[in-house]
Amino acid sequence: MKQRIAELRKKIHGGERWHMTVEKRRYARFHKIEIIRELADLIGEEVDLENPDKILRIEIIGRYAGLSVLAPQDIFSVAKTYG
Repeated sequence: MKQRIAELRKKIHGGERWHMTVEKRRYARFHKIEIIRELADLIGEEVDLENPDKILRIEIIGRYAGLSVLAPQDIFSVAKTYG
């Protein structure tokens, strides 16, 4: 995840405020707060929990993780997959 955060960090421009959201299912290794603490330092811009310019969203399902940077008005949708 750290490598992917380093890539996504480019989508949060200098001076933009942001916050991180972590949702996890079927994953008990780390608590949400531990994940946020470990990854937030990689961004380096000011955090704003109330009115961010960008949202770094992390979805963990079992051994899989999806990461995205969204504007507050963007819609995040997880498509169902079977297999």
